[in-house]
Formats: sequence, C-alpha cells, structure tokens
Amino acid sequence: MSGQAADLALEGVQPCRRGVAWQWQDVRFEILAPEHSIAVSDNDASCVIAVSQADHTILLTGDITGKVERQLVRAGLLPPDVDLLVAPHHGSNSSSTAEFISAVTPKHVVYSAGYNHHFGHPHAKVVARYREVGAEQWSTADAGAIVFDWPTDEKLRVETARQGRSRYWRDAFLAPP
Repeated sequence: MSGQAADLALEGVQPCRRGVAWQWQDVRFEILAPEHSIAVSDNDASCVIAVSQADHTILLTGDITGKVERQLVRAGLLPPDVDLLVAPHHGSNSSSTAEFISAVTPKHVVYSAGYNHHFGHPHAKVVARYREVGAEQWSTADAGAIVFDWPTDEKLRVETARQGRSRYWRDAFLAPP
C-alpha cells in the first residue's frame, strides 16, 4: 500500500468479497461482487450488495460496468424482481445492459447523478432500457435526496428533497422584509 492509502486503512475492515452475508435485525445483506479483491478496473471493483427485508429487495451496484453485470447474470447471482435498484455507474451507457435489466426487472431505479453534470448521466439509451421493463425512474439530479419507505402493511412511500419545496436561497430573496 502507498503511504497515503496505508494511513487510511481501518483496522479490522475487510474488502468486499462475493459470498459474504450478514443479518442485522430482520434485514439481510449479501455481497454479490467482486468475486476477488483485485479487479481489472476501480469501477469493476465496486461492491455489489443485495439488501432484503421481508418481500423487498434493494440492489446497490456501485460503478460496475457491463462486464461485471454479465458475470453476475451468468453466475445466477442477481435477485429477480428487485424493488429498488441504484443504477450501475450512475446510468452510464457502459452499464445497465439489457441482459442485466431483464435479470433484475426493477420496479424503481435511482440514478445517483449531479445536476447539469458534464457526463450527462443517465444516458438516454439507459433510460429507454429501464422504461422498456416498466421501471419507475428517479434521478438525484432532479429530485435531490430520495427516500423510499416501506412501512409495515402499507404501500411504498417515496419522498424527494425537492418535492413541493422551494429552494431556501429563493425564499430568502423573495420573502417580504
């Protein structure tokens, strides 16, 4: 490890590795990728974690590319009918392959993206692929923070930071003195 990386190492912390799973109260976590701690690229070394509770599954994918998506599909590791998917690599065209999307068929997909960012995530082709499977799509670039809540015996509630709220900087200038 380089000097700076060694300084940042946390005692007792282990790298993500496929097959590691744990339970916290009634929530189960399972690492699906990476298979090895060494990957070809930093993006493909992202932890892919399935989080499940009762009948709900959330899939966190990090910055994986289509290469890792195909490996997960071929290995049969992806949970079907995912309730919530954080889109791989912010919705980049290098990920969210049709094969991957078909395997997880998400009900909701979130693009973690910056407003007016120079990469322009999510890519229009990716948006179209998720639309084809009927996924409701959300972007942090448009909505700000997004909260998904599945209360017991109730319907999913989704709240966004920008939902029905004006910006604090506008209020300060528009409010009468």
